[in-house]
Amino acid sequence: MDQELLRQLHEFCAPRCNRFKYIESSLLSRRIPFKVSSLADSRFFIINFDANGSRNPEYFIKVLIAHYDRKKNTPGANDNSAAVFQLLWLAGFLHSGNSMQSNLQIVLSDHEEAAESRDVKAQGTYKLGMALQQLKINNCVFFNFDMCGVGDTLILSEASEKLLESRKKTHTEVYAKLRLLRTYAVDLLETIKNGKYFSFPTTWDWYCRDTPPCRSVFCLMRRRSVTEPVWKT
Repeated sequence: MDQELLRQLHEFCAPRCNRFKYIESSLLSRRIPFKVSSLADSRFFIINFDANGSRNPEYFIKVLIAHYDRKKNTPGANDNSAAVFQLLWLAGFLHSGNSMQSNLQIVLSDHEEAAESRDVKAQGTYKLGMALQQLKINNCVFFNFDMCGVGDTLILSEASEKLLESRKKTHTEVYAKLRLLRTYAVDLLETIKNGKYFSFPTTWDWYCRDTPPCRSVFCLMRRRSVTEPVWKT
């Protein structure tokens, strides 16, 4: 991440920062095309890389998502500013012509920390998932990035799968999609981390527990290594 983005990250964590306006200004200043989609009281930044209509309908759209809101009276640095700025850096990198990623999309979501009652239906990504389901959009796979500001060890969450297993729903379509998505995620990790990462049910992604069928989600997080990362294939 370049020094300018690091400076912006510091400003983004300031107590009185209007996070929506700040992201909007950052994208505009770097001339990265985006659109804002509103669902109820949530606003989503959507960044596409198919300006020339080059998206291949035969392949899944890979959606990288991170929430940009934060808990009240916190800087929200690790949760979740770090992931937001990592994706903003990636958006700038890809937009600069470094790679053709026509089937890739970045979404910055709102209202993930708003549900103090822990009601999943109050969260922004739940509303997004329901909207996609109503529109019969089911060719997306979502990778959710959270708590990515500390350490260098990736965590691949198993919480959604474990929940379905506990409810004896291993023969459902959504479980099959989760297993397929896990295989895809593991293949990526084999490439970028030499197969070293943690894989277990996290306590951070409780909001993934009742996701609509079109929202197959894995949480990707980072932590400091307390022990050597386990080998998972």
